[in-house]
Amino acid sequence: MDLKSLATRLARDVQQFDSLDRAEQLVLIFGAAVLFGLGLWWGRVISERRLQRWCQREGFELLDWRGVWFFQGPNAPWRSQYQECYRIEVRDREGYERTGYLVFGRYWLAWPFSRKVTVEWD
Repeated sequence: MDLKSLATRLARDVQQFDSLDRAEQLVLIFGAAVLFGLGLWWGRVISERRLQRWCQREGFELLDWRGVWFFQGPNAPWRSQYQECYRIEVRDREGYERTGYLVFGRYWLAWPFSRKVTVEWD
């Protein structure tokens, strides 16, 4: 698909959107926003569940976590799109709290094809 046909298609879609009345436009925009929000929420639920399972297998209690930006964490400039990196805070069996970075996946393979987990403690 070339740029000209893409621009023509976009212009036609905008005209079709403009042909809707105001209520229909608002419903469409609200629906898109709700779907986007649900997608973000579901991604967070899946990430937390995955982190909880890893902590349980390793004998940790997950205290806090957050996803990191592409420029943060271990091997930040070289991390691929197939690797998910999180900043975690955990408590071990002896009660000591630790923080670090947890990376799921390999450079070339994403989950579920790669079960590799890398931890870099502070």
